[in-house]
Amino acid sequence: MNLLYSICILFSTFVLRQPLAHAFASVEATCKAAVERNRAVNYDFCVIHFLRHPRSGDVDERGLASIAASMSINTAYNVQYTIQSLLKKPHDSATISGLHNCKVLYTRMLTTLAEAVDTINGRQDGMAKNCLEMAIKEARSCEEGFMFGQNKEIGRKRGPEIEEQAEQNAADQEPHKDC
Repeated sequence: MNLLYSICILFSTFVLRQPLAHAFASVEATCKAAVERNRAVNYDFCVIHFLRHPRSGDVDERGLASIAASMSINTAYNVQYTIQSLLKKPHDSATISGLHNCKVLYTRMLTTLAEAVDTINGRQDGMAKNCLEMAIKEARSCEEGFMFGQNKEIGRKRGPEIEEQAEQNAADQEPHKDC
């Protein structure tokens, strides 16, 4: 789940600098600028992941932001698959609750990231920034649910009650809005 968070941070660094450049942007120069704007961005991680993408060699900064968003969506799907796989295995009720919570949050995040791609491509940078901030918040909410054990009251519940309560907790955090 940290991979998605890293990609969201990287992606957000492109959008936070408005307006996005329209000239050609090298992967290395863009990653260096991202690191300078946000110390959480890892230069090597950034370069390696962008260079793997076939379109990364000849796009501007907006194009790299769009590629990063696509990578984030793919990673979010992989995380969802992992969550589904983990839910099929026996776990304690707190872990099951956390997984259900993350499942809801990642479903919401996929919609948010798709909206971010559309707004990046539509040159609506302010709206894209809002979408990215929301996606990052959703990733953090999932991770915090495990790190801080926010699901203690659910630990006493069983079966479908766990899933229902976890979904309600995720929905209560903040309803998804169009970004």
